[in-house]
Amino acid sequence: MIRRSAWSLLIALLPVQITAGATDSVAPTTGGNGLSVQIGFDGRYKVGVWTPIRITLQPGRGEPPADRVVVTVPDGDGVPSRFSAPFAPGDSTATVYARLGRVRSRLAVEIQEDGQTIAQKVFEADPAATGFQGDRYPSAIAAERPVIVSIAAGAGTNPRSGAESAVEPDVESGMGSDPLGVQAAIVSPQQRPEQQPVAVALAGFDELPERWFGYEGVDVLVLSTSRPQCFADLKPDSPQIVALDNWIRMGGKLVFCVGLQAERVLAEDGPLRQFAPGRLEEMLTLRQAAELEGYAVSSSAIAGPADGVRPSLRVPRLAGVEGRIEAGNAALPLVIRTARGFGQVVFLAADLDGPPLDRWKDRPLLVRRLIGLPEVADDESQADAAVMYYGFNDVAGQMRSALDQFGDVRIVPFWAVVVLIFVYILLIGPGDYLFLRKIARRMQWTWLTFPTIVLGVCLAAYVLAYALKGNRLRFNEVDLVDVDAVSGQVRGTAWANVFSPRMESFQRLSLRPQLPDGTAAPNAELLFSWMGLPGSALGAMNPKTISPVLWKEAYEFSPELDAVQNVPIPVWSTKSFTARWRARTVVGIEAELSDDGQSLSGTVTNRLGYALSDCLLVFDRYAYKLETLDPGESVTIDAWLSRSELKTLLTERKFVAAEEKGGFRTLATPYDQSSVELPYVLRVMMFFEAAGGRRYTHLHNGYQRFVDFSDLLETGRAILVGRAPADRRGAELLRDGRPISEQQDRHLTMYRFVFPVKTPNVP
Repeated sequence: MIRRSAWSLLIALLPVQITAGATDSVAPTTGGNGLSVQIGFDGRYKVGVWTPIRITLQPGRGEPPADRVVVTVPDGDGVPSRFSAPFAPGDSTATVYARLGRVRSRLAVEIQEDGQTIAQKVFEADPAATGFQGDRYPSAIAAERPVIVSIAAGAGTNPRSGAESAVEPDVESGMGSDPLGVQAAIVSPQQRPEQQPVAVALAGFDELPERWFGYEGVDVLVLSTSRPQCFADLKPDSPQIVALDNWIRMGGKLVFCVGLQAERVLAEDGPLRQFAPGRLEEMLTLRQAAELEGYAVSSSAIAGPADGVRPSLRVPRLAGVEGRIEAGNAALPLVIRTARGFGQVVFLAADLDGPPLDRWKDRPLLVRRLIGLPEVADDESQADAAVMYYGFNDVAGQMRSALDQFGDVRIVPFWAVVVLIFVYILLIGPGDYLFLRKIARRMQWTWLTFPTIVLGVCLAAYVLAYALKGNRLRFNEVDLVDVDAVSGQVRGTAWANVFSPRMESFQRLSLRPQLPDGTAAPNAELLFSWMGLPGSALGAMNPKTISPVLWKEAYEFSPELDAVQNVPIPVWSTKSFTARWRARTVVGIEAELSDDGQSLSGTVTNRLGYALSDCLLVFDRYAYKLETLDPGESVTIDAWLSRSELKTLLTERKFVAAEEKGGFRTLATPYDQSSVELPYVLRVMMFFEAAGGRRYTHLHNGYQRFVDFSDLLETGRAILVGRAPADRRGAELLRDGRPISEQQDRHLTMYRFVFPVKTPNVP
């Protein structure tokens, strides 16, 4: 969050109108070129995350061909930022991946040839727009709202899905705008319309991004294979399939429905075969589906073509299943949850959009269970109170707020600003008058005393601000590094706030990822960007009041999206950044773990060259405190090792006397939304839903939901969490290619190692 000095605040309140989007050089014209723009998923996209913007150009006669497209949008602080992408030779379509920092953003598109603009267009966000119409385009979805994208043949152009949509699903046919029943499943009367999940129905894979981070605004992808035309032209190495796989491995969630077309989909050369949790043995016909009815907690039977007729449900039977069977049994698994990297695939051995499920009254219950939407908090007002008091409504906003705390950089309280302004008014008004009238008896001296008072107060304000905020560049940083023991994949997430003592443009800011062994990550893929404030407060990404922006000049993102260039930071202010990266490594922690259905057993050995402190081994709903793991130390996990429920540990539940019953009951310690302790906030982000989710924190977790490993625990994985020593870094913040040498007030590096666990039924 940018923190301004008292004088900067007064300047910001002046009635000036400054464009927060594109520069004035971008005029709302298109020249002689036809320009077609698409954004997100059928026009639906989240604010503050990486979003695909597809631009198609139809060159006019006699005009030079285009080689680059540039998109300018405001960042999380309203400052214009520029993203670019090349047109491939002979291709008239290019995709720019950008982050829009306002729910209602101005979006400027420039088509360039050799650095010269040959076509340009400016669009204004409009909540009523369903696509790019004239100079209007759809507004973004608030960061806290879940977005569920589904792919099924028969899904037409998707009008505004979500709570604000009046489109009703066609229950009789299972088709229409909601062929998979996602829209009917996500609506909850307990939520206000502006907080309802959003459903987007797509008709094919060609509408999906070709880079994995293009899915960052998607919480769940639901894929139906009932009609081959959805995937007929795909291959295992198609860009959309590779991007989808990488997104899942980076923490995404896929609901994969395979029924009638199983023999084609699950063939060895099938493009979607890699997402199946086992190999196809045969197709079976079910005359009853009690397992699915029980899984959905339904009181309604799945009927056949006519009432009273048993259902005829064609399902594939898989062998060599990997993952947890949640419905069915080992002989015929129907719902299987499988870990894939840091994400998961939920496999349904049936077609949601085919008979008899498409006519089942309780299909929404099944879909909701497959999607795994979090529970809705009983009291929405407490979350609203957090927005009004703290300025954020998402736990990621609390992380950003915590990073804004610097040791000896003190913030002038509002009451002090009011007192100073009141004293200033007294001095230039009655104070000056009484001095000249009663003491000096020279009223004409006001030409001297008045500017002297003004200059003196300004000088005193500067000296006070200098004493409170200092003159050194500072930064705080949190690194979370996840390691998958199965594949050796490493995923890093970093958050950093930079405090600048002067008004300055930073030529290049980036990040250098580091592996758990302390070496730089070779060939790491890095995404570096600003981090917005989720919520509707002043300065947030969905503000009720738009604050003026002092910079009209846009700063640049590097073509590789791994750095920001010439980014401005105001005097005595901070700017928030975040990064994601992935690489490969030697795991560094060895674990042999098994589960007999009663408890976890095995060993965990530290092969790193340093100790991990505050170690916690989490499996299922239990947590084992391992304290400190020294280099070379091995810990035995058995029934004698103390364990506690993870939720009890996270919420610090305690036994208290129940006076009305004369006994004892457990009571959770209320979550502290005002806490600026980095380990406290990060611990909840890492296991948000396991801690109780919004019911416990009264905050959302929609902005950076991928950090939460609660869902991964449901796949049968064990997770070792440990804190690195102070001299170990998960990443280094770079300025102009060199580590920032200025003072770092706080730095926290946490590691999570994900291990498979053997079970009696899985070798």
